[in-house]
Amino acid sequence: MQVIDSSIRLSLVQRPSSFRVEVNGDRVSLVASPLQVTAKCDVTGAESELATEARLNPRNAPWKLGFMQLQLMEVQWVYYRGLQSSEGCVLNDFSAKRDTTICRDYDRMSGTPWYEATDNPVDSYGIPDTKKPSPWKLEFYFGDNPKNDFPSAVSNADTQRRNYFYEARLSMGFLTTLTCQSPAGISHLRNFNWSAVWHVRSESDSPQMKGSGFKLLPGSGFWISDFRKGPPTNSKYLLALNNLSLTKSCNEIASSVSIDKQTSGWWQKFPQMTAKDPAF
Repeated sequence: MQVIDSSIRLSLVQRPSSFRVEVNGDRVSLVASPLQVTAKCDVTGAESELATEARLNPRNAPWKLGFMQLQLMEVQWVYYRGLQSSEGCVLNDFSAKRDTTICRDYDRMSGTPWYEATDNPVDSYGIPDTKKPSPWKLEFYFGDNPKNDFPSAVSNADTQRRNYFYEARLSMGFLTTLTCQSPAGISHLRNFNWSAVWHVRSESDSPQMKGSGFKLLPGSGFWISDFRKGPPTNSKYLLALNNLSLTKSCNEIASSVSIDKQTSGWWQKFPQMTAKDPAF
């Protein structure tokens, strides 16, 4: 089986937009519209190289195209403060103590290291239809919808007062590859980077008041690189991509991280709040 390289087309179908804050009871969510990239290509080869049941169960197919994804960077902190300076402030930093090892973004429970954009694996892989003659035209897609939510208020141990969600930054950077698997191994045909950033702040000094809104600060939004031919050139990224063992996923690592909590008896800024995101 062979992918005709000149036929490969990756298209940005939907760019994440509407970066915003949603408040629902005691939770504050940072959300945006999803990202979607469509892959199209032509494949030639002998039908005998394909498993007849592959399209029904693509995870076990010996030959397929799909996407893999690594998370390369994350910054995540939330700043809370009281109704007045004497009630203090709290910074919860979720990334300071996080393992900085490059991690795979996938569902480990799927039993496969591939990134699957939907609950239906059939949509996430390109597999020739053996009912049709070669060459086969394949079309499938990659999609992601990063977001997170946080408590709307926390207790300040220094002042024994409630402090309210006032400012936050959530920044994530990824490497995504269009990858082909065959009995001989895997090969990465295309790769691209992308990131999503929320930096939000309350429009009011009293964010706990009903109707108080949040504004996006400069630097918030979505970025994507060009679609590059071949595998990534960074050897560390290649090592992580080519390790097909079911290592801990990004979400598993994030859910087990210890929060670095800093408190103050008055309103103040903490160093993390002005630090630049790590390059990737």
